[in-house]
Amino acid sequence: MAIFTKKSIQYLIGIIVAVAMMFFAFKDIEWKEIQRGFNEANYFWIGVSMLIGILEKIIRASRWNMLLRASGHNPRLISTFCGVAVGYLANMVLPRMGEVTRCGVVYKADNIPVAQVFGTVVLERIIDVITLLLVILLALGIEYDIFYHWLVQTFHFSPEQQQKFLLFIVLLSILGIVFLIILVKNWKKFNPKNKWLIKVKAFLEGLWEGLISIRKVKNIPLFLFYTVLIWLCYTLTTYCIFLALPSTVHLGLSAALVVTLIGAVGMAAPVQGGIGVYHYVVSQSMIAYHISTEQSLVSATLNHTAQAMLVVIAGFICMIIAMKLLYKKD
Repeated sequence: MAIFTKKSIQYLIGIIVAVAMMFFAFKDIEWKEIQRGFNEANYFWIGVSMLIGILEKIIRASRWNMLLRASGHNPRLISTFCGVAVGYLANMVLPRMGEVTRCGVVYKADNIPVAQVFGTVVLERIIDVITLLLVILLALGIEYDIFYHWLVQTFHFSPEQQQKFLLFIVLLSILGIVFLIILVKNWKKFNPKNKWLIKVKAFLEGLWEGLISIRKVKNIPLFLFYTVLIWLCYTLTTYCIFLALPSTVHLGLSAALVVTLIGAVGMAAPVQGGIGVYHYVVSQSMIAYHISTEQSLVSATLNHTAQAMLVVIAGFICMIIAMKLLYKKD
């Protein structure tokens, strides 16, 4: 009951924040300009962006397969793809639920221990964070003035505050990893006869196996190539939205990379599907490219809505596939 209440409160807070951010993003705008932007949009390019979104999920599932195989298992691509798609859908309902959901899908479909599956998901997240930091450096190198202007204006961070925040995140991550390593290595000192501790130990050992699976990946260049392709797909979905609107058709791939990166910050917010937060931060970044507030919001809304529709459609289809075809009958 307490867990249910906590989840309900978390869900309610997410909705309130989403509504507040949507109001904040769309206040004081000319609605006729918004309507004109939607009417002028070339929906062919929006469709292309959705197809690229599907490709990104296939690539992510393929990369996840490599980690699971390195853990000594042989998952099917359809299983991991369904896990990824249903996980995205779950995140739209309750932030951070997707990681748990995708583990459950693969566990039931291919009977892989949950702990090891979860370990590979945690490893994926660590790799994604590292990749994100590298992309930030790339964006700063390509569009330093635009990116820095957005960062300061949106979050009001001074250079000293940015450095302290980044240092805090890095130290916190290192401490978490060190704690996990110490806990696993000294586990034998705990009472081995306690049934609850035995289960926890088995879970942590499986988690550790998933985390270190990167060492056993057979084709590291392919794994890295998949990682680059994922970000390329993200960037191309944004670029397709640029091509769909007369007001943004002149923006290039470098601008798409910066907007994609900033959009990733919005999607990382603990709000259902990044609603509101994504619209605000992306529109603010596009204003730095001298796009009007209204047209910036049209672009952000089209991009978010197209990908959200894709997540809902793919997620529900994969739920049906998983239940009808993948899950083993008892």
